[in-house]
Amino acid sequence: MNELDKMRSGDFYQLTAPEVEHYQEAGIIWNDEFRQGNNLDRPAQLLRLKMHLGALGDQASFGTSFSCLNGPNIYIGHHFLAAGGLTIEDAGEVHIGDYVTMGPNCLLTTIAHPRSTRQRHQRLAQAKGVEIGNDVCLGAGVTVLAGVHIGDNVVVEAGAVVAQDLPANGVFAGIPARKIADLANDCG
Repeated sequence: MNELDKMRSGDFYQLTAPEVEHYQEAGIIWNDEFRQGNNLDRPAQLLRLKMHLGALGDQASFGTSFSCLNGPNIYIGHHFLAAGGLTIEDAGEVHIGDYVTMGPNCLLTTIAHPRSTRQRHQRLAQAKGVEIGNDVCLGAGVTVLAGVHIGDNVVVEAGAVVAQDLPANGVFAGIPARKIADLANDCG
């Protein structure tokens, strides 16, 4: 199994292996081309996203400065709204539900670095998917770490770091994010 296969399977893989770097080069090229596109031509930019991402639902809206590691590992539902500066490090799969809103400068990362000094010296990492449910709002500057699942009907307050799973129907804040309130589902 080569390092790219290890990355895709969730095993530890070497970040600087040639096949991993080659795979990421396509993402770098796409990000450069996307940034050069006309942000005022929203239909063209959305078409570029729809063609590159794993899936992009209807009525999506992205602010400026979106970037991703690869792109095809990202699956976004309907009625998605992201402010500027969204970064998705998608070595693993990222699944985002319907009616998700993200404030400026949010970061979703699927890359987990080892605690072992030896493994860090070997430039190893592990790709762990991220899942965000329906009706989720991430405030400005929220960071969601590798392997996290966020349930439906969740609000994460600005600046929070989501380091563990968040259950449905709650408001979360802080570093690490902790539940500060229940949240009723008042939709339908």
